[in-house]
Order: sequence, then structure tokens, then C-alpha cells
Amino acid sequence: MSQPIGTSLPGILLPATSDISPAWPSADTGQWGLVFQNRFKKLHDLLDGPDNLPDAHSVRAAIRELATDIKALSGGITGQASAAAQMSEHEHKRNLDEALRPISAYHNRLLEFHVYDTYFGVTRSLIFPLDQFTAQLTATVIRLLDDLAHTLLNIDDVAALLYASELMLRHAQGDTATTPRDSESTNAKSVTGAPAALAVGPMYRWRLGHHFFALCAIFSRHCLLTVANQIPSGSPESMAELLDWATLTLRGTTAAMWYATNMSQAAYLGKIRPSMPKEFSGTQNLDYERLKQARESVIGALTRNYGSSLMTCPSIVRDAFAAHCEAEVQDLEHHTLIAASKVGGKPSLLGSPAVEMLRTMAQERREALAMFLSVE
Repeated sequence: MSQPIGTSLPGILLPATSDISPAWPSADTGQWGLVFQNRFKKLHDLLDGPDNLPDAHSVRAAIRELATDIKALSGGITGQASAAAQMSEHEHKRNLDEALRPISAYHNRLLEFHVYDTYFGVTRSLIFPLDQFTAQLTATVIRLLDDLAHTLLNIDDVAALLYASELMLRHAQGDTATTPRDSESTNAKSVTGAPAALAVGPMYRWRLGHHFFALCAIFSRHCLLTVANQIPSGSPESMAELLDWATLTLRGTTAAMWYATNMSQAAYLGKIRPSMPKEFSGTQNLDYERLKQARESVIGALTRNYGSSLMTCPSIVRDAFAAHCEAEVQDLEHHTLIAASKVGGKPSLLGSPAVEMLRTMAQERREALAMFLSVE
């Protein structure tokens, strides 16, 4: 199902449980530390500088430099990612079935989740150590960076994609970088000159954006579940930081959708929409459904320990969770705008008006989270 890194449609291996290892290695050490200190810092300066408008040429050049470094440091990890994602449809469905069986609400939707995964080139494994997450993340980020300089995204979405990539790579890579291989280093250098027009089509970008979305959702969920397990005895500073990370990667999912749909309406209606299975819906995204459930776990832990108003909750935690809830409401508002730009008043594949449905969902989500949006 997976293809080598390049312009063929990419595949990805994800955990059937949406879980990742709780043990994160240290960051900012060794060769990877230099990437974070130099390349990502340069992009922060270019995108967040208070005194100058960002220069598109400089930002694109910095993205290509970052891609070069990551390719050189990744060694054979990208090949490992592509090989691991090769799996028969039968094995994928069997793994998904076993992972979903303990929760009937999910297991009853096995076919929906399987169809969604298959459409986006996703396979799933029951055994998913941290090094596998690292491989899939690194391969996906390389693909994303290779194409990002060729998009016409808004500056906030470019920043969100880069900052989510930085956060996840920090925790996944740590001090595990390999020595660059000569052949791969030579190939990586080809991206440092003028940007070459990649022969990627709408479906490539559509699929890759959803792969990055899934990785962000898995990471964000991990942070939320860790917070839920730490309440109330955990350090407020640690829980607030985890909530900040969950919010940053949630924002990464939003930007991933803007990236995935960074194409004309004609391309979307002519290429993407006809490729979708019948009665296809974003509610069939298993990793996103589990992310929402993780948010409910945090709400349950907070309200059990601090009451519905959270008035006795440490303010640093309360403020961080309010920011996360706000990002979730804004995510649905962004999805509404994306749908409006691509399908207008046309109905969804489920038959209801897509834009109106999303507007209603955004309003309902705001009302459901209203008590947590205020930090006064």
C-alpha cells in the first residue's frame, strides 16, 4: 500500500490502538539538537519576527534547508517506514478488529473505520514501539516539507505545520539520529537550490495531509490522556505544558486540513470528491474520534476533582485547558471555511448540506465547552 518517498501516493503505518510509547527520550542533543537549534529557530525568527513582514522566498529556502538536514540525519529510517506500511488488507482489518473489540461503540463501526483507513492508504499494527512512530513521523515530515514550499498556504498554517513537526520530532528523535549516508546526503542537497516543481497531484497532497493529521491527533491524544492520568496529584506546571503540547498538535491537525485542500475548487471537485467511497465522512477518522474521547477524559478528571466550574483547579492548568477548548472550537470553524471553499452549498456524501452541518457542529461544540472557555 505504501510507496517510496517521492511523488507516488504515500502510505503510512499507524497504531491500531492510537497509542504511542509513554517514554519519551530527551531532545536537543547530538545532531538532531542542532536541527532544532538552528533550522527550526531560523524558521521561528522568519515567521514570528515582530519587526519585519515574513519574506516568502526566505521562508521557502529555510524549509528546504530543514528538509535537507532531516533527510541527511534520518539515515534509512524513511525506507523502514515505507517497508513497515506494506500490509495486506486482511491483516490490517484483523489488527483493527482486535484493537476495537474491547469498546463496542468503536467495534460496531469497524467497517467505517476500515474503509476510511483504506481510502487514505493507512495500515495499522498492534505492536507499535516508539521507533516505529519515529520512522512514520520522519517520513511524513520529509514528504510534507518537500511539498510545503510549493503550496499557497497562509502564514499561520505554515507555522502550525512546522511547529507541530518540531514538537513531535523533538520527542520522537531525541538522541537517536544516525550518521548521514553519502547517497542520501547527496540527494537531500538537491532541495537547497531553487524549488523544483514536484510532480504531485491533488490526491498526493490530500492523502499526505491526512497522514500528518493522524500523527498530530495521536500525539495530542497522548498528551491529553497523560494529563487525565496525572490529575490531581501531578505537577500543575507539567500538566499545563502537556495541555499546551496537545493544543499545538491539535492546531497542527487544522493546518493539515488546509494543506490537504490547498488546491482549486475545480481540482477538489474533479479529482478528490469523485474518489471518495459512498457515504464517506470525517467522523470515520478513528484517530480523531479517539482524540475527542481523550478530551472527555480530561474533562471528567477535572470536574471530578475540581467541580464543574474548575474554580479550585490550579489556574495554570485551567488556562491551558481553556486554550485547548478554544482551539477545538476554532478547528471546527476552520473546517466550515474549508468546506465552503471546496463544495459551497453542495450536500455532503451523507446527503446533508456540508457547510450548514459543520456550522451546527461548531456551535454545538462551543456550547458544550462553554464552561471551560472562560478562565476568569
